[in-house]
Formats: sequence, structure tokens, C-alpha cells
Amino acid sequence: MHKFFMITEMSVGSIIFFENQLLLLKYKTKKGDKFYWDFPKGHPEKKESKEKALKREVKEETNLDISIIKGFSERAVYFFRQKDELVKKTVIFSVSVTESKDVKISKEHYDFMWTSPKEALMLVKHPASKKILKAAVTFYESQKRLSDF
Repeated sequence: MHKFFMITEMSVGSIIFFENQLLLLKYKTKKGDKFYWDFPKGHPEKKESKEKALKREVKEETNLDISIIKGFSERAVYFFRQKDELVKKTVIFSVSVTESKDVKISKEHYDFMWTSPKEALMLVKHPASKKILKAAVTFYESQKRLSDF
């Protein structure tokens, strides 16, 4: 009889805006033979708040300082295999802004791109990421009309 175990992971991520553009990072697939575009994300450290973890991860991955816009929280759930284990990864996304486009990516990424929301929708392939992107753009545009950031 086989016992079935699933690893669960939690990460935080953000759709980062600079004016009317947003940031995409190029990742390598787990199998390592293909690439995909997605948003900055990473794991919180022990006893680290989600907000602090997100700011730290974005700084480590892109060298950007961000300001998180309160009021947006969307979850994406991904499943993938890591060796012989099934992993269920939940990423809690926020929306943030930065005052600089000067990205310096970490070694875990292969490229970056500032792009329009419309182009980002064509580049992002995962259905959960597309759904979050649409919601984030709507939220960002509504907040932009209400304030001046």
C-alpha cells in the first residue's frame, strides 16, 4: 500500500507597477528545458510577516524598493513535481508600485521586462497568473484614479 504525501509551500508575490507598465521576470521551468514569464515571488522566512517577506524578496530578486498598495490580495495555487513528491504551492499576490525601473535581477532569473498590461497578458501563460494579472490591473487602475502615486 502506497502512502501519498503532498508537500505544501506558501509564497508571497507582487505585480509591480511603474507608471503604466508592470514588471515580468523570466523563470526556468522545474524541468529546466523551457522558460516562462511571471511575477516576483518568494518564501517568507520564519516569523517574517508577509509584507516584510515580499519587500525582502523583491529587493533580492530585482533590487527594487516597493510600496505595497493595501486592499489587494489574490491567491494562485500551482501543483508541480519535485523529485518524487507532489508539491502544492500557494502564492499570495499583492499589488505594489516602485519609483525606479532600474532592475538588477538575481541569478535565479534569466531576464526581466517592463511591459504594458496588454502585452503581459500575452506573455504570461499560467491561467492562475493571467487571472491575477487581470484583477491586479483593474485594482491598480481604480486606485490610481483615487490617489496620485
